[in-house]
Amino acid sequence: MAKLPGAIAGARIVAERFVRSRRRQNPEGRMPFTDHIRELRDRVVKMALALVAGMTAGFILFSQAWHLIEGPLCSATIRGHSGCGTLGVNQLVLNGPLDAFYLRVKVALIAGVILSSPVWLYQIWAFAGPGLHAREKRWSYLFLSTAIPLFGIGCTLCYLSLGRSLRYLLGLTPGGVTNLIQVDQYLSFVMAMMLAFGLAFELPLLLVMLNLAGILTHERFRKWRRIVGGA
Repeated sequence: MAKLPGAIAGARIVAERFVRSRRRQNPEGRMPFTDHIRELRDRVVKMALALVAGMTAGFILFSQAWHLIEGPLCSATIRGHSGCGTLGVNQLVLNGPLDAFYLRVKVALIAGVILSSPVWLYQIWAFAGPGLHAREKRWSYLFLSTAIPLFGIGCTLCYLSLGRSLRYLLGLTPGGVTNLIQVDQYLSFVMAMMLAFGLAFELPLLLVMLNLAGILTHERFRKWRRIVGGA
């Protein structure tokens, strides 16, 4: 029993020597290329599994998700009429026998991307984070914690304003013409608008990042303002 503390101390010395030798061999702590590929593969697999789980939830909750997507159109009042289920009022149509299945896949994919976003965002950060310096990591934490809420605010504002936008756009329809809107086109319109609003709310953060990186400095802004003012 008296030899146990000595054995522990000896093992600690061996471990410290091994760590020092590894540091001398790789002073910058860089990971071999094959290890990078292996880690990237593991991260991608985890992201894919999270996406599949989110898509499964999207398939199960399709009715709720689709009701949320079609809500702005169905609530828009066009020439005194609203709703999506009555003939002649804001009709959403499918053209082919497989379109209903494709619609479920697309809605499930959108739901999967949203529901699994915490997982794939973390996996991206976990892969890129070790290559950053301490100061860069602090700024990255700040930007990530700000970018996600800003994008969510932009998408929420877009969703709340979609009904007004559709009311104006569809209100331009001439009399005697029925709005038969293809589901794919409507879905693409909603997603494009939400993406545009979300990215627009990221613009101030992007300008701050470019300023801190020295790409868009105060001097350059001042120079551009003089050019625009002179024009």
